[in-house]
Amino acid sequence: MWVRHKARARTGAGTRAASSRIPDSIHPCYLFAVRLRWFPAIGYTAAMLTPFSLASFAASKFAAPAGRRTSAELVVALSCLALIASTVLFAVARDSYPGLVAVMALSGLGVGAVYAVNPLQITGGVRAAETGSAISFYQLARTVAYALASALSAAVLVASAPGRRLPVEAGYTAAALACTAVLAAALLASALFAVTAKT
Repeated sequence: MWVRHKARARTGAGTRAASSRIPDSIHPCYLFAVRLRWFPAIGYTAAMLTPFSLASFAASKFAAPAGRRTSAELVVALSCLALIASTVLFAVARDSYPGLVAVMALSGLGVGAVYAVNPLQITGGVRAAETGSAISFYQLARTVAYALASALSAAVLVASAPGRRLPVEAGYTAAALACTAVLAAALLASALFAVTAKT
């Protein structure tokens, strides 16, 4: 049972690792605002977090009930699809403000849904006496995933523009593709768990 929980936690960690590239996606919005001479640019850039926050809040309201009616693993798999859609959209449509708004909204839906059902997976996957240890492991996995993803995303962007002050467009595309690959692996693992949960 504990091994099964750790496998689920790794799947959630992969999803969170990929979704932690969100701060990097704000940078093109900043450049877009500067090009259009929107002032203050920082305010417009900060506003990009609004669709993410609203979508995350909305997802948290329906994801947990959906997880109880079906399975938490199915909700995680669907969340991976939303996050994959956001990374693909970021790769092809990050030059427009509406495109970035859609990216942030899809990311918010995916992240909010995962966060809402992770507690269901923990309480349903371990004995009551092990809940504290399972939650501690979950928190550790999430923290490590954020740290690794931040370092890897920065490494990809820096490697794309050696000697330059700012990353080049190819760097953002490479980061989006890397995130898509991580999310595809998380989707596969979540789908396998969803099938197993039904049997």
